[in-house]
Amino acid sequence: MVIADEGFFMIRDLHNKGYNDSEISRMTGLNRRTVQKYIEADELP
Repeated sequence: MVIADEGFFMIRDLHNKGYNDSEISRMTGLNRRTVQKYIEADELP
């Protein structure tokens, strides 16, 4: 699944604010593994 640039940066921002993968997944409606992939990515996939 590919999300828009702003979604990628929103996920990274939420993670930097202290939210974990599961919390971000619930907030965005994305699969937890997708959230995890975007957090671990150094740049937009």
